[in-house]
Amino acid sequence: MRTYAPVAEPAEPGGREASLSRWLETLARELQDQGGADFVHAERMMEAIGLTKRELASRLGVDPRTLGRFRERGRLNPMASDRLYRLARLFEAAIELHQDEAQAARWLKTPNQALGGVCPMDMIATEPDFEQVMNLLGALKEGVFV
Repeated sequence: MRTYAPVAEPAEPGGREASLSRWLETLARELQDQGGADFVHAERMMEAIGLTKRELASRLGVDPRTLGRFRERGRLNPMASDRLYRLARLFEAAIELHQDEAQAARWLKTPNQALGGVCPMDMIATEPDFEQVMNLLGALKEGVFV
């Protein structure tokens, strides 16, 4: 099974976007079937967005030592898995908007006035915050000035 890894060349018809979509489907299936995601997904997201272990732990709502325990076990707990899934969905939507992974990652890490000066990726802890960022991405994609 092939999962998403940021690469320059498209591997199949549909390219990188299709690969990212398949990766999100795999992540969602693991959350539903196993109650948590394999740690490899966290490592791939950390690499794709350019996060340190401390930054990723913070976004997932855990201590960096807990993230280390997740690595040893090979699996995230349900809460961290859910936040990782939200972050991955934001990344996918940001890539769709910017048409570039590096620009999408930069956008996720930059404070945004439309979000009250908060970085988009810092708004994955709750569903209402997550939806606010997704709505902003949708508005930007439609060309609405916010």
